[in-house]
Amino acid sequence: MAQVIWTEPALLALNEIAEYLANRQSPRFGSSGSRSIRSYRTPGVSSKLRSNSTLFRLGGNCGINMLERIKHNAELVRKVAGEQLDVEVGYDLAGVKWLDGYTQRQFENDKTENVDGLVSTLGSYLGECIVQTYGGTWAHSDYGWCVEFSNGNAVFPFAKIEKHLRNGSDDSVLSLFETIPLVFGMES
Repeated sequence: MAQVIWTEPALLALNEIAEYLANRQSPRFGSSGSRSIRSYRTPGVSSKLRSNSTLFRLGGNCGINMLERIKHNAELVRKVAGEQLDVEVGYDLAGVKWLDGYTQRQFENDKTENVDGLVSTLGSYLGECIVQTYGGTWAHSDYGWCVEFSNGNAVFPFAKIEKHLRNGSDDSVLSLFETIPLVFGMES
């Protein structure tokens, strides 16, 4: 896999999306409340975000059901990765490897003051990667939104993203993704 060289404007593109999304009404994914949000500005991203009606924070009343919101947020990650970061990602192992690296860089650069926005967007993307790779389905449980498998097991992508953002590689999203077939006895 080619190494991606991250420029400051490219690194900030997803952070600006997270900031934009964090300013909208949000659900509770087990986070401890609101956080201060530092302003990130990348030329062209702000106007694109404000003019695109499909961009929204999970939660709130947008007239769209939660599953549609999750799918929109997951696609938003792919779109921004392609347009702003010049990285094409799919809903597969390669995409999760990119996500793992991106999340780790946010942790290492202490760019996690907008955790809620990142959790909503990146958690949606991680969940869609799990659904499309392992065949699970989105479900809401007593513990929040999860990807549930036919054998009754479930994973919680939003919680995993938040843990990785707060704890670094000790809570790697890639390790979760790669262990799903082993832990749940399924084929990828």
